Amino acid sequence: MRWFLRVGAALLLTLGLAATTFAATPDGTTASTAIPLPASLSASGVLTGSSPGSFTYYAFNYPGDGVTGTVALTVSPSDPNTTNAVGVHLYQGTNTLLSMNALGAVSGSKLGTFASPTTGPVLVQVYNYLPGQAASYNFAITGLNGQPGTTTPSTGAPATGSNGKTAATAIPLPSSLSASGTLQGTSEGSFVFYTFNHPGGSSPSAIALTVSPSDSNTTNAVGVNLYQNGVNLLSMNALGAAVSGSKVGSFSPTTAGPILIQVYNYLPGQAASYNFSITGVTQPATTGTTSASGSTAASTGKTATTARPLPANLSASGTIVGSTNGDFTYYTFNYPGNGVTGTVALTVSPSDSNTTNAVGVHLYQGTNTLLSMNALGAVSGSKLGTFASPTAGPVLVQVYNYLPGQAASYNFAITGLTQ
Repeated sequence: MRWFLRVGAALLLTLGLAATTFAATPDGTTASTAIPLPASLSASGVLTGSSPGSFTYYAFNYPGDGVTGTVALTVSPSDPNTTNAVGVHLYQGTNTLLSMNALGAVSGSKLGTFASPTTGPVLVQVYNYLPGQAASYNFAITGLNGQPGTTTPSTGAPATGSNGKTAATAIPLPSSLSASGTLQGTSEGSFVFYTFNHPGGSSPSAIALTVSPSDSNTTNAVGVNLYQNGVNLLSMNALGAAVSGSKVGSFSPTTAGPILIQVYNYLPGQAASYNFSITGVTQPATTGTTSASGSTAASTGKTATTARPLPANLSASGTIVGSTNGDFTYYTFNYPGNGVTGTVALTVSPSDSNTTNAVGVHLYQGTNTLLSMNALGAVSGSKLGTFASPTAGPVLVQVYNYLPGQAASYNFAITGLTQ
């Protein structure tokens, strides 16, 4: 903590120069000479620590509009002393967007997210406070508009460079939500990255992992980490209690969105084959065949393609019985675009915490999630959420229930839009 306070004070003296980041020779030694990041928004280097701190600076342009970026940081050596003392800060003007060292669930690898309403330059400060320790670092920033190397969440189609070697080039999982491969271990860790979209909800999903060889040395050193928005959802090796080399772990993301899977191998020289599959996930159906008005030949509301058009008052009610994999009812309406903010008022009954945690709504526009909200509010059973988009067009409302056997009545109304 002392390190962060100290560097924060020092930076206030230099951040006034951030607006002229590109004016001086960009050698990265000061904030005013920060190195512009390439189109991949990634960089690597070696930084030797000191008591007052050693730093390297980079800069990039952030698109604004609250777009969430993810920083994937890797540091070597990966011992706790080094990874606790080495990390990154992201600044925009006088605001700190992210402060993160490299001491993660898998030591030496860590994810962090940032967002801002403001467009403009962002300063990346790589720091090392461990005197005399030379640390190599690599970071990549993903999730920003127009950035190469991202994936298309709705189709799972690989973007250019989706080779799985870094978090920024994670391989989209197929519809089976499974993958297999072989990974050669190293003392610093070898990794393969995958990604998939989770619809949210409170019911747990599971990942079943199998590793070969199944001896205890290998299965102790090989496993998976699951992250969502920089939060570790699960850390699990393959050292199973019942059958060595086979293990199942559960995870429960409460929000919809991409999940990053990191397969790791820390046993030097050992080639390990792995296979994993994910269950308990029901992906939202595609909206590709919904007409502009949301009408279909049979608007039953059972699928996204048969979503019911909302009436002029943009409200609906009904009853939905939950299941482990989720039960859904779909509605659709036309959104006017131009960043107009809509408000969803949701009421659910029964209003106990188990039900209201498992029942809620998702709003999708094309491949973008505009809102993910359950009904567990300050007043249990009633909750408000807002959404906005620059794009006009159909929006899909998915009402969900993940509580097995629980019949829940719901009512929602959308306000604030100009129809």
